[in-house]
Amino acid sequence: MKLCLVAFDGRIPMLSSIVDRFEEHVSEYLGEVKVKKKRAKLPEHAYSKVRGQYLARALLDTLRGMKGEYDRVLGLTSEDLYAPGLNFVFGQARCPGREAVVSVARLLDPDPELYLERVVKELTHELGHTFGLGHCPDRNCVMSFSSSLLEVDRKSPNFCRRCTELLQRNLKRGG
Repeated sequence: MKLCLVAFDGRIPMLSSIVDRFEEHVSEYLGEVKVKKKRAKLPEHAYSKVRGQYLARALLDTLRGMKGEYDRVLGLTSEDLYAPGLNFVFGQARCPGREAVVSVARLLDPDPELYLERVVKELTHELGHTFGLGHCPDRNCVMSFSSSLLEVDRKSPNFCRRCTELLQRNLKRGG
């Protein structure tokens, strides 16, 4: 499977480590995965001056035009994201779809290992949505909804048994 990771603003701490860790992690579920890095500018129209945040859906629209040869395109930004009705989002995806975006703005930590773990969890979560997985009631599952860092830290980076089965079923259908 070919994934493209688009660094939207070029200021993603530990980007190479994120790509390596994410590629290794999702290969456990998707088989051989290759992640290609690209860079892109944030779309100016996505920025809300009132909120000081970027509209996540507008970034998904930008990613849609970058699909090309890739099975999935995931955006990564250091800017804070929001969705209508929410103060912020760690990420957003088309469910099901081919595009997802994650912000590292609220995932940063002085401990580089904790930061990497958080980013991989949120990338995995949003990637799961692109394969049609919804939020999981199992609070340890990576597909459980997180509205705070405490919830991100509490959950596992892995899919629960039920979500793994759904993911495999959706992959067999052509993902």
